[in-house]
Amino acid sequence: MKKIIIKLALFSTLFISTTHQTQARLDIPDFPAGHNILFYARFPRTSTFIADLISAFLPAILAIAGFLTVIFIVISGIQFITSSGNPEAAAGARGRLTFALVGFAVIILAFAITQIVDRIFLGSGVAPP
Repeated sequence: MKKIIIKLALFSTLFISTTHQTQARLDIPDFPAGHNILFYARFPRTSTFIADLISAFLPAILAIAGFLTVIFIVISGIQFITSSGNPEAAAGARGRLTFALVGFAVIILAFAITQIVDRIFLGSGVAPP
């Protein structure tokens, strides 16, 4: 096992020094700081109807998802309280609560991941100091 780890460590050091040497340097005047010029050179960003439509409705979709999550949490809380010792009803209410929270987390994470990918590859947003 130690031999494999040592071989992997030595093999991975081969790529550390070559990445800096193979990176291209492009000096383009008046290009905003924080933008990834290499990605723009390969895939120029153009505004499309679908992208504009999604970005226009996305805040409303997130607001509706948050509102529905609160409603499902309240409903499952009421069902959990009124189950009054019935383990099947309590388990059903607990399951609905879990699914509501997981669904909302998936929606928020999907939005966050798209924003992070957009800032990394397309360079929108604030440049790091």
